[in-house]
Amino acid sequence: MKTDVCQRNQVPALKTPDGRTSRTRLGIEAECSRFYKDLFASKTPVDPPEMQHDAIPAIPSVLTSEVRHAIQNIQKDRAPGLNGIEVELLKEGGPTL
Repeated sequence: MKTDVCQRNQVPALKTPDGRTSRTRLGIEAECSRFYKDLFASKTPVDPPEMQHDAIPAIPSVLTSEVRHAIQNIQKDRAPGLNGIEVELLKEGGPTL
């Protein structure tokens, strides 16, 4: 019968860039933390990209899909709104509206 045994591998020591050897858990954790912070830290200055605000289309406050969903789900035989448009006209207007 085969059994799966999970073993933890431990790092016994780490050598720091200045040549010292770290053997304690806290020292090894600190060295790993320093290593990965240095690895992923950007050391090259990068200017932010120039944004052309007029090229970005404005996001409408109400999406077409929201209007379509509202028209499809509104009940018939309702009184017209302030604009005088009846619900039936909106429902029969189709995608053109």
